[in-house]
Amino acid sequence: MNPSARPEFLDKLFGTDAVRKALLDGESARSIARRWGKDRARFVAERRRHLLYPGRNEVSRGRMEA
Repeated sequence: MNPSARPEFLDKLFGTDAVRKALLDGESARSIARRWGKDRARFVAERRRHLLYPGRNEVSRGRMEA
């Protein structure tokens, strides 16, 4: 790991140290992101209930679109 890196910032950004540890263990970012599938699906479903303009600002392909 880069000595000037701030691992505590990455951990706070993701809300867990699991992502940093997985990357350090050599796991690909794609593999890590695949683990979020069920959580992401729940988020999208819950978020959809609260949208002011349904059908707009849908989450697709891992990014928010306006």
